[in-house]
Amino acid sequence: MLFTTIGFAKLPEQYKSALDPSGKFSNTPYNFPTLIGVCEKLVRQAVAKAGGKIEKDTAGQEVFVIPVQAPKPSPLEQCWEPGPIAHSKFTPEETAKINSR
Repeated sequence: MLFTTIGFAKLPEQYKSALDPSGKFSNTPYNFPTLIGVCEKLVRQAVAKAGGKIEKDTAGQEVFVIPVQAPKPSPLEQCWEPGPIAHSKFTPEETAKINSR
């Protein structure tokens, strides 16, 4: 299966006309260009971690080759009873300070 992206230049103007490239996203150090750079870096790392590779096609454009893998569903977690985040654990004192209201 082959997927392609259209890229920023081909997005309809209505989706990008109000974008301020120098404005920072709330509570982050990122503006739009730095966010795109970070996302690109993370995608490249994810492709490599999954055993994929980045090649060039005959036109010199990069193509991300991602191996087909069988899905491995995680256990069901309800939003009102989530498991620990990234294997984090709270001490009993820290747990006592959590207020769910």
